[in-house]
Amino acid sequence: MTNSLSNIKLDDFIDGLFNKSISDFMGSDFIQTRPSLNVIENEDSFAIELAAPGLEKTDFKISIDKNVLSINVDKSEEHTSDNANFKRREYNYLKFSRRISVSDKADLSKIKASYNQGILKIDIAKKDLEVDTGTQTIEIE
Repeated sequence: MTNSLSNIKLDDFIDGLFNKSISDFMGSDFIQTRPSLNVIENEDSFAIELAAPGLEKTDFKISIDKNVLSINVDKSEEHTSDNANFKRREYNYLKFSRRISVSDKADLSKIKASYNQGILKIDIAKKDLEVDTGTQTIEIE
């Protein structure tokens, strides 16, 4: 009688164990990730896009302090099922925070945010730069 474990290479077993994600062991309900973030510099503004599907715009708290933009979500839900034979209660929590250093070129008085189809968009206008008029002649009085 041969042992089936003897046919498994130790390296393959260890690679298989460490290449598993935590969701393979615990299920996807326990996974919390930090949403993806894009920062795009346009000619007259900065555009920030954060992928966060399944939320409401009221779930976000956005603030700016000393040129650091903070995006925070702290959401909890409770689901209860009652039946004659059992009672079940599940709690779901979603919490994340993203902080972004804002360029000195940004006009912090001109920030707009919107949330549509799972994407939070934040637009920050750039400061109006003084236009260089070229060479100037200065008359002496």
